[in-house]
Amino acid sequence: KYYKGLNDQPIPERWMAPECLRDNKHTYKGDIWSLGVVLYELLTRGGSPYHAEMKYRYWKHICARVINGSIRLIDESFGDRFEREGLSPPSRVIEIAKLCLEFDVKKRPDARMVLQLVEQAMSSV
Repeated sequence: KYYKGLNDQPIPERWMAPECLRDNKHTYKGDIWSLGVVLYELLTRGGSPYHAEMKYRYWKHICARVINGSIRLIDESFGDRFEREGLSPPSRVIEIAKLCLEFDVKKRPDARMVLQLVEQAMSSV
């Protein structure tokens, strides 16, 4: 779902990094965050970002939690979900997604690092 911004242009808030939502600051590190959200969608077979939270809260409240880092798409228990369903996604892909979804912009990898990690993951398959 998209929300409207200036001039009624759609804004993909669920895929936007915290610093983009908070400061309207858009850099390649925000794009890396968006890649992490896409990896989340792939890992969950099309799961909607923040879907579980949407059942109980308004989107503005969820945005506030994304901005302050108190909500995570992929946390420590993320892998348990797959075990319960009898699935086993590549753990390296989960790790790449976690890195891309790092709250601290300075710790988030750049595109070159993500490419190296993906190539390593692919070579081990």
